[in-house]
Amino acid sequence: MASDLAAGGYGQSDSETVRAVRVRRLGTLPGCLALGCADIGEAVIQYDDGQKARSLITWGRNINTAEQHWHATKTVFTPVWCGSADGYAELILGSSDGTDPFSQWILAGLELTAKDIPWTEVSDG
Repeated sequence: MASDLAAGGYGQSDSETVRAVRVRRLGTLPGCLALGCADIGEAVIQYDDGQKARSLITWGRNINTAEQHWHATKTVFTPVWCGSADGYAELILGSSDGTDPFSQWILAGLELTAKDIPWTEVSDG
């Protein structure tokens, strides 16, 4: 069983996909329907150099490896792996490090409104 899991998860994601270490679903926004997902979430992302950042993400988009590569190379979106065993991923909304003014404004609001929504830890996969 462990060997089955080792072959999947983050190892099955596209090489341009970053890894989330914590995620949480925030709710449904009508604008997310245009992206092909019903909900919006939040993730704490860990980059290869160990740096961490909070970002808004799609929730339920579940893009496969080919779609991850396409979004990473052809659009402004960055795919983010959130713990699915089959390597499926979500998309980061806004800048990938959360430093753009829009993301900062949204994240500041979340500190007030979403403080009681629990985080889920993401395993190494």
